[in-house]
Amino acid sequence: FLSEEWCRVHGFYFYKNNFEKAKEFYVRFLSETKEKNYSGIANYRLAICNEFENESEPSTGYYKSAQNGNELLDDDYYAKKKSEIYLKRNITEVEKSLIFSTNLLEQKKYDTAIDSLTILLNDNQLQNYHAQVFLLLSEAYYYQNNFDSSLFFAQKAIGEKSKNETWIKPFAYYFASVSSLKKNDKEKAKYYFEKADNFSGFFYENKLKSMLKNLKRFVNK
Repeated sequence: FLSEEWCRVHGFYFYKNNFEKAKEFYVRFLSETKEKNYSGIANYRLAICNEFENESEPSTGYYKSAQNGNELLDDDYYAKKKSEIYLKRNITEVEKSLIFSTNLLEQKKYDTAIDSLTILLNDNQLQNYHAQVFLLLSEAYYYQNNFDSSLFFAQKAIGEKSKNETWIKPFAYYFASVSSLKKNDKEKAKYYFEKADNFSGFFYENKLKSMLKNLKRFVNK
């Protein structure tokens, strides 16, 4: 199998929050491929599956192996940087809840994701994760065609300080732009677009640049 194809299939189980099944496929993938491509994200997600399955086997080895992927790929670069964090400290319950909620968005279960994230906002342990919750709420509301709420939470995410998660603001500016465009406010859409386009050096930068490229023709009409 090609690495990209494997990654797509494995992501299906991971995004379904079926961590037991995802773990089986990631183990198989890593045993059958000799390529660096996507080995980082496979090892990282193996570690995350372990965290959710409460396995007695420590995740440290997977986090260490996640350092060795192809950093030119968004997924592997993300895996390397996140693994560096979890090699220094344990993943928190809030971070696990954010992964679970993000996967609900991938499944297009927007109502469930919104409910989960709204409950999370009231968690006393949330602390430095408000910006990420606001961004995920913005995304969920956008895909529900609730552009007022999407813009509101995008603006909330932009207003939060997020020292470590530098990807949040550029993606928040993107959703502020597309929501403004849907509300026929092209002036604001262009303003937020230009803000998003000025960022560099963040997680999934290639993904956002592609999204902005598609958005640009509508903003400039």
